[in-house]
Amino acid sequence: MRFLLILLVLFTMSRGSVSSGRQTRHTSSIPTVSLWRLIENHAQFHNRVIRVKAILVENQTPRVDGGDPILYDVACPDSDFSVVVLFADSFKSNAAYAALRRINDKPDASGKTCATVSLFGKFEVSSKREYGHLDWADSQFVIYRIEKTSPVAPNAIWPKKFK
Repeated sequence: MRFLLILLVLFTMSRGSVSSGRQTRHTSSIPTVSLWRLIENHAQFHNRVIRVKAILVENQTPRVDGGDPILYDVACPDSDFSVVVLFADSFKSNAAYAALRRINDKPDASGKTCATVSLFGKFEVSSKREYGHLDWADSQFVIYRIEKTSPVAPNAIWPKKFK
């Protein structure tokens, strides 16, 4: 009887590792795109699940308008194309998200926080601005998972609209 129980436990554990291995293999085949490439080729990535590397800028001061979190890339500081972020209903907290929350606990003098992130999710774009509070943004990135988070380099280049 004990032998059967041990076999059942081992079988269950091996099934879990196989299925999580499949998930890792499946998501590792998803392309990683810089935000600059995403902005330059936004129609190509519409409604696709991708991995994007960017700077996540969040406003930590309550505002009536202008408080949507956005993605930014130092490679395109003068771009007018905007990408807001949303968390998917299926989003689950992980270590990278916990690190992001710690960064968000220390806003700058203007009330914003910035973190370099690698995000896994779905990109959506429209020919008209229909994303964000009051439909001001060109596109949105729906976050399924935050994979990496780190503070932004102190010498990062910021557009005039951030200063």
